[in-house]
Amino acid sequence: MAIDYFFGPEFASPDAENALVLGFVELSRTMPKSPEVLTTAYSATRVPLVDSCNSRNPRSAPRSAM
Repeated sequence: MAIDYFFGPEFASPDAENALVLGFVELSRTMPKSPEVLTTAYSATRVPLVDSCNSRNPRSAPRSAM
């Protein structure tokens, strides 16, 4: 399952992808437009993740409640 990746050891491992994400977070502290871009990107991934979680757990909260 794709969602398992986000709860497995691969997601939290110290690798190039995590370094990239941390770099973007640091960049957002110094470049005014960066937080908006990061928020938009996060929002675009959040909806499919919520839908995926909800489809696997029928008792989970609807997207509008999150």
